[in-house]
Amino acid sequence: MSSNEAPDCSQPSSQPSSQPSSQPSSQVENILNYCRTVLGLDRILLPASALTSLTQEEPLDEAPGLEIRGSLSGARLIALVPLHAEEFPLRGETKTLLEKMLQAMKLGPTQVVLVTWQYGDEFMIPDEIGQLVGGAGARPVLVFGGVAVAQRLSQNETLGQWGIWAESRVLTTFSLRELLRSPEQKRLAWVHLQTVMKHL
Repeated sequence: MSSNEAPDCSQPSSQPSSQPSSQPSSQVENILNYCRTVLGLDRILLPASALTSLTQEEPLDEAPGLEIRGSLSGARLIALVPLHAEEFPLRGETKTLLEKMLQAMKLGPTQVVLVTWQYGDEFMIPDEIGQLVGGAGARPVLVFGGVAVAQRLSQNETLGQWGIWAESRVLTTFSLRELLRSPEQKRLAWVHLQTVMKHL
């Protein structure tokens, strides 16, 4: 790929998607074992809602509507992806496009801290994200958010230019939704990604 040629982000990823496990969680097993061995109960009746809440696995360090994947240890980039409520969690063609863009930057999964969160009519930034960006150090922060998000995060209304947020370097490019709706913007988005790659 030449430096001025935008990568092909139109084909779906060949990597199989992970499927959720149907096995009961260890938390449920521990409760059942305690009831049998300690309390001597042979039969345990629970309402369906209680069993559902026990088997749902949610990261303990994340707020609702927020997903943080990866660790700063070994990471070269922090990627922030704000999503409308109907787009969260990241999936489908939106997820495929993001994966291809990060691959075009020659970044593997362990080299990126990927943060996605949902917002409604009012754009909100969870406190956890500000803390993460504040600890970025020399790592650049790339935001897939569009002009409105760029102005909110770093007071910089121009996409593809560096701004400062929480004492870290932040560059905002088009949102994934904008790129899917207007594929002609992918060429300019690739220029933005190249700007970030120079600082990895």
